[in-house]
Amino acid sequence: MAFFIGFEQGFFMADYNKLYVSCALGLKSIGSIMLIRGLIHLGSTLLILEFIHHIQRPIILLAGTVCQLSVLTILYLWHPNDDIPLYYVITITYSLANAIMETLLLTNVLRTFCPDEWKYSFLTIYSMNNLGLAIAFAISEFICLYIKIYSLIIILIFACIPMQLCELRLMKFEKILGPGSQSQL
Repeated sequence: MAFFIGFEQGFFMADYNKLYVSCALGLKSIGSIMLIRGLIHLGSTLLILEFIHHIQRPIILLAGTVCQLSVLTILYLWHPNDDIPLYYVITITYSLANAIMETLLLTNVLRTFCPDEWKYSFLTIYSMNNLGLAIAFAISEFICLYIKIYSLIIILIFACIPMQLCELRLMKFEKILGPGSQSQL
């Protein structure tokens, strides 16, 4: 999942801004798109951290996966035009989905690993995230857009299935052991 998060962030920062935003709206619009992305990501992360206490994590992950697949499908089918609100809707949906994936991944690490082991887990997560970013930036000039979108969809599916299974398993253990016992797993 960490590799996917990095790869899709790199795709959004490089390809979405270059091939969608700047082509149709001009370079001046990239700043506002990235500002909205950051603000929505921040707000979504705060809301998700609250929703985790009231909504089961697998349902939140499923919502994030659906949002992510929706954005990728729209980007595949859509031809950029000057419909400015659509760029913001795509950016908001992408940011929400990205926040869901990233927040669930990081909180999953914090709730399942012992206090002594969390540093190595974060090292692995951020290494894979940065590897995804590096690959996305490296291929942005050489690989066609549709291949990148197909790759993102395939990586998303292969990343979400094990994460969803992990969330379901942790939910099962939490029911057996009781709330707050995740660190004993």
